[in-house]
Amino acid sequence: MPFDRLPGSDPRLGPEMKSTGEVMGTASTPGLAYWKAQRAAGNAPEVGGTAVVDLDVDGFAEYFDLETFEDTSAAIREGNVDFVVSRDEDVLRTAVEEEVPYLSTAESAEALVEALAYQDADLEVAPVSERPIRDERWG
Repeated sequence: MPFDRLPGSDPRLGPEMKSTGEVMGTASTPGLAYWKAQRAAGNAPEVGGTAVVDLDVDGFAEYFDLETFEDTSAAIREGNVDFVVSRDEDVLRTAVEEEVPYLSTAESAEALVEALAYQDADLEVAPVSERPIRDERWG
């Protein structure tokens, strides 16, 4: 969501906002599709930076230096945080203000952990009309 265009709004995704988006990524796997969508939306984090993860999601330590701060918002403002995974409204607002990529749900965090395995993969750019049609559903 483009929360940077909605100053003061709560940057946590609610049920009515989870189906809203600006880009779509299609690919041969859900992880690659999610990675493509995050990159296209400008929300793909730089791998190897410092991340704050306060949701119960495993896998980020493989890609980021995980840190905890007494005052996470201050750490974000000081440039000590490159990526945030949290439900804390103040932390997320600060991430929006400081243009730090963030995720606010466990589901999106789990999807990103899967997607990070594809960070160096070919993006398989193709028109939707040329993508193979499948009868099965993901998830």
